Amino acid sequence: MAEGDKASDLACDTSALPEQYLDAQASQFNHDLDVLIICNLIFNDDRVLLYRTAGEPKSWKDKVGVPMFRLRRATDDSGLEGVLKSKVDQVMSEDVSVEEYARVACRVQVGLDPARLQQSSSALALHTAVSSPLIEDSVWLRASLMWKIEDGVELKPDGHVCQETFWASSEAVEKLPEESFLMGIKPDIQTALELRKRRLSLT
Repeated sequence: MAEGDKASDLACDTSALPEQYLDAQASQFNHDLDVLIICNLIFNDDRVLLYRTAGEPKSWKDKVGVPMFRLRRATDDSGLEGVLKSKVDQVMSEDVSVEEYARVACRVQVGLDPARLQQSSSALALHTAVSSPLIEDSVWLRASLMWKIEDGVELKPDGHVCQETFWASSEAVEKLPEESFLMGIKPDIQTALELRKRRLSLT
């Protein structure tokens, strides 16, 4: 870690690992990638963290999703301060589609501006699963932020992408119609919950 890369007990990964991961993914598509959207499943026992988008008159209103973040190549403004002060959950035009939202609203959307995390002791960094050893050690604030969410936390100030966050059991996910989910992710969530259930039963 370079000097000055730490803030509020968080550290920025200044290595070339994010770029190497992008290149590895790009090789699968036969063209370069500057940005990679990564969905995250965050569990609390047998429940998964979901959020619902704001109920404004947009094509993606009231959609249910999982936290996402963007892994991007290094630029002059992609350091720790740039990530902390950036805001992607600002009000968007009404003609934004679900696909466009998935492309640009890449950081975790739980109703808080990432800039407000700068003094947050509960902030955690998201990282990608490049390989098992790196999962434990990599802190990629260049990509995005995540913070602990407990039941009862008040979120959703006006004008943000997210109107609520909630922990959902497999039964709760089953009751939600498939068309309610961003990017048709319901089957993946159900599969992950089933795998999680099996894992918990073995412990």
